[in-house]
Amino acid sequence: MPGIEICRAFLFIHTKKNYFRSSVSEEIHMKNSYFVYFLLIILSACNDKKSGTASLNGEIKGLGNDTIYIYGVDEMYDRMDTLLVENDKFSKTVSLDTLIAARLLFSDGTQYPFFMDEGNKIQIKGSAAELNSLEISGNTPNEEFSAFQKELKGLGTPSEKVLEDKAGKFINEHHSSLVSIYLLDKYFVQKEKPDYAQIKKLTEHMTGELKDRPYIDELLNHIQEEEKAAIGKILLLQPKLLLLDEPTKGIDAWSKRQLGMLLKQLKQQGITIIMVTHDVEFAAEVSDRCGLFFDHEITSLDVPEEFFCNNNYYTTAANRISRKAFDNTITCEEVIALCRQNGKKTDTSVQMQERR
Repeated sequence: MPGIEICRAFLFIHTKKNYFRSSVSEEIHMKNSYFVYFLLIILSACNDKKSGTASLNGEIKGLGNDTIYIYGVDEMYDRMDTLLVENDKFSKTVSLDTLIAARLLFSDGTQYPFFMDEGNKIQIKGSAAELNSLEISGNTPNEEFSAFQKELKGLGTPSEKVLEDKAGKFINEHHSSLVSIYLLDKYFVQKEKPDYAQIKKLTEHMTGELKDRPYIDELLNHIQEEEKAAIGKILLLQPKLLLLDEPTKGIDAWSKRQLGMLLKQLKQQGITIIMVTHDVEFAAEVSDRCGLFFDHEITSLDVPEEFFCNNNYYTTAANRISRKAFDNTITCEEVIALCRQNGKKTDTSVQMQERR
């Protein structure tokens, strides 16, 4: 807590200052000072409790006497509150204990996003004639979004492509901002035909805190289901050749295992599968042949065992760890199976060399 850290620093300075004094009176004074500082630390700790509320104050000229509704966008704030407007002004204290994303809903149907956290003092200014251009301050996310909106306003009437580019740039530069989630939803997810590959790419660099948000978690799960449905639709056509581009990107371990089993089944049915991937572990597990595409050409091509075992960099973690103990092991399952069979390294000559 800030108060405690300040007191600790002051204690250190005081101790250093009085270190070379030796009189009895000064020792007593120092002990009394320690006691006072100790009490200050306790009081600071007691007073450093968060309020559990945030305040909203604002003035929207021309709104008169009206009601503004506040509602949350996910489980972090799953309720609705009201702001009573009198003579264009309003004030309210809201109970909350974490950073949340919410919306202001006006009587004409206009919605405007804002963000608040425990202890914030949110200020809202604007005009009833321009409810889509409010100025909201009081914390970093609101100020970031206000700056983004101001930049868009300076563009006049930008095209959809320009808006997406601006939103994408913001998301890539603000990996931990709640504003990034709002822009992702507005400019990419809510499109008539969302580009799920692009959406997944934009979420890749988001911090763990953002990815743990209910919205992102649900979004990625939805994308996984859409991808599964897309594969199912393709298989209904009974293709002879299946082209896959980064099929494991953004999916969890269970879904990856299910995909691997599906690809093996399709292979047994005589379907040829060509897959482009950076997931070397998955490629080692499901492929019959692996190749390295570098500088516009295939630089190596072989069966998985030879391809990965003869490569020091582009290889699996299992092979990199176990290559001095076991020959031609490229998956975790193979290493575990050999360990259970032998309980030790099979290459005794390697053991002798290491002992020397």
